Amino acid sequence: PMPYHLIEDIEKYIITDWYGNRMLSYMSSFGCPQSCTFCAENTMSGGRWKSLSPERVVQELKDLSERYHLDGFQFYDSNFFTHEARTKKICQGIIDNKLNIKWGNVNGSAKILLRYKPETWELMTASGCSEILVGAESGDDEILDFLRKEVKADDYVKVKRLTTKAHIKLWVSL
Repeated sequence: PMPYHLIEDIEKYIITDWYGNRMLSYMSSFGCPQSCTFCAENTMSGGRWKSLSPERVVQELKDLSERYHLDGFQFYDSNFFTHEARTKKICQGIIDNKLNIKWGNVNGSAKILLRYKPETWELMTASGCSEILVGAESGDDEILDFLRKEVKADDYVKVKRLTTKAHIKLWVSL
């Protein structure tokens, strides 16, 4: 588990953002299976993606939110949305445990998010997902191909439509 209990003054680490007043950082997975040419993540993780189980993620979010009276979490996974079934289980667990939290800063790939089913997007919204970050890097298809992003510029417009429909804020890094 995240060793927040070792911090002497946890209040120094509780942050505020537009979707929460008492939030902590959280990381539920490591690595990224994509091979974008500019990113060090692939070199660091060897192209692997390893994650905590959905049950463990939900239990830790529950424990932390109760212990520190939190209303949200900022996720710092390099690619949280890699496995749709896992995302669904985490969202359903948040709902089933009646965790009154918002979660955001969740990094994902447009390529993967475009494959998500409508019911997954509904679960994400219902569970409090408030903000997704995708690394677009460029709006030019030639540059995206050079970077091996495996998407086209129009894919980011499609993801924006999905997040708008789901009432989830989209951050795009360029």
